[in-house]
Amino acid sequence: YVKYINAIPDDVVLYIAGTKEALSEISSLQTAHEYKTCLITDNTYQKAYRELYAVKNEYDIVAMLVMSDVEISQPYSDYDSWQYRDWENLLGTESIIYNIIATFRDNNKLGMLVPPVPHHGVLFEKQAYGYQGRYEEVEAYVNEHAPGISCKITEPPQSPFGGSFFIRSAALAPCDENADRDVYLMSYIYMVQ
Repeated sequence: YVKYINAIPDDVVLYIAGTKEALSEISSLQTAHEYKTCLITDNTYQKAYRELYAVKNEYDIVAMLVMSDVEISQPYSDYDSWQYRDWENLLGTESIIYNIIATFRDNNKLGMLVPPVPHHGVLFEKQAYGYQGRYEEVEAYVNEHAPGISCKITEPPQSPFGGSFFIRSAALAPCDENADRDVYLMSYIYMVQ
């Protein structure tokens, strides 16, 4: 992760959210980029997202990149390559970051950019035709939280598998503390279009 943190341009503000233990480990890394920390009581996506939401009025574009334990199930290479693709596509080089920023500035209706959805190994099966086997839950979430939405939920969302994305700050919405992360992310992609 140090390679990616060091690729972030100096004029981009970096926040690292984590538990006290995680932040103490991160502080020992030799990074060239200065960063601010956000302490969360437990390492849940929803709490980290709420920290991101709390600073939304300070920035035009924000990103969330998830540092994940990639040794979830064997073969470990499936999850490792997914994490690598996420970070390479969102923070691979300074030029990639500036290109993402320029893409938002050149497309004022663009709400969100996500890395490619993984379609390999065990992750292919987990995608289950794009809804991870949870179409009804996604449909119910969208109907409850965005009843006037103008798009149809017939095409599977290209949602940020794992939770990493760039988003226009104005498109950020509160995250229900009890919301299932995957259902929330699959629903959210419709709400920012």
